[in-house]
Amino acid sequence: MRIFIRPLDVQFYRDGRPFDAGIESAGSSSLLPHPRTIYGALRACILARHSCWGGWPSDQAVKKVVGQSPFKFGSLAIKGPVLGRLRRDLETFYPIPKDLVKLKDQDEIIQLAPKESEHALNKISNLKYQLFPTTAEHHVEEIEEKERYFIDHYNLYQYLSGRPPQRERN
Repeated sequence: MRIFIRPLDVQFYRDGRPFDAGIESAGSSSLLPHPRTIYGALRACILARHSCWGGWPSDQAVKKVVGQSPFKFGSLAIKGPVLGRLRRDLETFYPIPKDLVKLKDQDEIIQLAPKESEHALNKISNLKYQLFPTTAEHHVEEIEEKERYFIDHYNLYQYLSGRPPQRERN
């Protein structure tokens, strides 16, 4: 089952380090909540729907999912959370692969590919097979990594299939 959670307001998530006045510390933020936070929220929703406040549900089917007590978990399991948006269908997003980079001072995103060389292994090994390509087409100074950029499921599939990702689909 997939569950889409749409926030009603701006959401902020951070790690679990203490954040008290007078203590020299800083919390780091994250894009999505920790899986345990989502697990607790889903478990609380199920319990609120199937139990009286202050008591544990007596229904065995509910106990099987949420657990026999507050300290014993049941069969409820989650995978995620993942970033998504709801259009016609649920569209999921993943961090952009590290070999998709942007050329500096240009809007184009390119895929880095190693350049083949006849003598690639002769310089570093006595192996007779050419397993390791040597250099990339662009110099490191010409590219910038795209952090905090995401790729949708369709374009990730295209990328993994060896076809270049396309611009956004409608």
